[in-house]
Amino acid sequence: MNLRLPLLTLLAPLALSACGGGGGGGGGDPAAPDVEAATVNADAAVVDAMARIESLTNDQRTAAATATAQSTVNACNSVRPFYWEVGSKDAKLASGSITSPTSAVKYLSTVPMSVASASKWIYGAYVAQKLGVAGLSTQDRKFLSMRAGYITFQGCDPTQTVDSCLAFQSNGNYTPAADGKFYYGGGHMETHAHLIGLGARNDTTLTTEVQSQIG
Repeated sequence: MNLRLPLLTLLAPLALSACGGGGGGGGGDPAAPDVEAATVNADAAVVDAMARIESLTNDQRTAAATATAQSTVNACNSVRPFYWEVGSKDAKLASGSITSPTSAVKYLSTVPMSVASASKWIYGAYVAQKLGVAGLSTQDRKFLSMRAGYITFQGCDPTQTVDSCLAFQSNGNYTPAADGKFYYGGGHMETHAHLIGLGARNDTTLTTEVQSQIG
């Protein structure tokens, strides 16, 4: 899918780790106990991390995002220059333009950028916001998690609508053997957008519709 949005880079690193210990017992799959223990540990780590995140104030979130973006000892340092921003649907909480000593380029929030694959999570956020998490069907979730069987997406021309892109080359082809399996690609979202009535939208009108839900 093609979207043109003001440059938006959300920096929210969350590292979760879990490990199972020991060897398996006799009989069955000897790795099963370890897999089960790792799953339980991972689930607990996610719950704990989410609880800690939800307890943060907006000032704490802003301070963490600012420190992360400005750091010279993490992955952000190697991708300079960049613009970062965090906020809600209603307002920007914090932002900044991080420059590079080796480049004169400076990115601002007003600079349009083709976001390519980043449009997948932007589109997913749009659908979740428009339908509500409780309103997402099993089929919606399959498309948004790239398990719908549309694995032959080749790309879109910026002048195409959602439907004309879907009809282009093999973009809209369905592969039954891939249904239910994860395959990275834009065909899932392109098809889903068609199914929920966005087929006539082009770059400009699709962007406007997405922004109506996620700001």
